[in-house]
Formats: sequence, C-alpha cells, structure tokens
Amino acid sequence: MSSEQDKNTSDINRRTVYIKNLSYQLGEKELKAIFSNFGVVKSVKVIIDFETLRSKGMAFIEMKDPAAAQRAIKGLNDKHLEGRTAKASLATPKKGRSLKLEIPKVEIKKVIKKNAEPNSQRVRKEKRKSSLQKMFENLKRNAARNAPKKST
Repeated sequence: MSSEQDKNTSDINRRTVYIKNLSYQLGEKELKAIFSNFGVVKSVKVIIDFETLRSKGMAFIEMKDPAAAQRAIKGLNDKHLEGRTAKASLATPKKGRSLKLEIPKVEIKKVIKKNAEPNSQRVRKEKRKSSLQKMFENLKRNAARNAPKKST
C-alpha cells in the first residue's frame, strides 16, 4: 500500500464516528441532522439487521474533517437521543481493513428479496390452501342440496 493510500485510510479513520445505543427509529436523515450541528457530514451508514430489516441501533458517520468528528464525539457521547443514552467514539476498523467498506445496494436488494421469498411463498400456500378448502366446502354444500331425498 502506498503512503498516499495509508494517509487516506488514516484520515477516514480519524473522520468517522461510531455511535451505538441508538433508538431503532433514528434513520440516516435524523442522524445527518444531528451530526450537522458539529460540522459537515459526508456520509451516514445505519447498520441494519438483514433478518429483521430493522436498525441494530448503531451507525457510522463520516465527517468532512477530524475536528468535526471530535466535536461530535464530545457533544454526543453519553447524551440522550430519542430516549436512549448514546455512546459515541472514534471508529476503529477491524484488523487489516479500512472503514471505507461498503455493501453494494444490489447485494442489499438480493438479501431483502431472499428474506422476503419464504414469507411470500408461505402466503401463497395459505391462499392456495384456503381456496381449496372453500372449493371443497362448496362441493359438499352443492352435493347435499342436489342429493335425492330419501323417502321414509
């Protein structure tokens, strides 16, 4: 890796804030508005659970400069946001990785579609089952109406 890439990676690491213990209702727009009070926000990435498609209550916010990131950390650490005490710190990458890893939107759509299919298949089966049940009930009713009456 060249020294230019090392500098860019290090700079991204010093500009990125990790915030956790967030309310699940806080989205990218709300977080951008909150962090804009401390400086220019370059990007907001709310971490979501792909199983439930809900926020995990944590996010990474990339600020324009390291000073803005430090101001945001000081201003938001241990502060109440939407009823929860948020914890803010400088983001640290996993060993051997940069924080600039992004999941392509196409991959997210595949995961959402994959997770949605079993539910939609279950709904289709239930509809099919209920329509078959209705058909048999109608056949039984019609058979009972049209059956010859027994004389005693």
